[in-house]
Amino acid sequence: MENKKRLQIIFAMTSIICMLIMLVSYISSIIKGNTEPTLMTWLFFCIAVTLSFITYMKTKKHSLLNNIANFVDLGFVGLITTTIISVIIYKHIRIKINVFDSGCIFLVLLILIFWFKTKNHSKANIFLQVLMVVAYFPMIYHLWNTSKNIEPLGPWFINLVAGFCYVLIAFLGKDKLAKIYAIRMVTMLSIVIFLIMRIKFF
Repeated sequence: MENKKRLQIIFAMTSIICMLIMLVSYISSIIKGNTEPTLMTWLFFCIAVTLSFITYMKTKKHSLLNNIANFVDLGFVGLITTTIISVIIYKHIRIKINVFDSGCIFLVLLILIFWFKTKNHSKANIFLQVLMVVAYFPMIYHLWNTSKNIEPLGPWFINLVAGFCYVLIAFLGKDKLAKIYAIRMVTMLSIVIFLIMRIKFF
């Protein structure tokens, strides 16, 4: 086995362990009511991550190992979104869709139309990364404007460690789309962690 491939597998195993720890910790926090995640953010993550994986696998150069981040996120984001929706249903919480949410839905539709018409899987994938950046905005806005810590620091930090593993895997595999996915992930996670630390320590 090549050294690069061996390193990729080691980093992939490390990232999967990190994500499993994060998943259990975050879901536990949601169920206990210690975390108040933004439903629309996670719902858009769920849609964008699924479409991102499909468009990536449709490209000529694709590798499940190179883009393990997207593959793992399918289960990770799906389970968290399902948990949030279950808690909302159980507690009879009313959900309101605002102008921003409607705009994100419109962006999803535009990307889908572009993808179906052009069959340009790579560009559609990149547009979906932009959508995932935009999907963070409700969470970022909420964290910036609250004095109450609504997100646990630990799970997000563990997620960031996994993110750095994904970056290394993507660069070792010399995979452009996998690099974009991983770098986008690490950048947005860093912003969220900074905002959580701002509330917690300052």
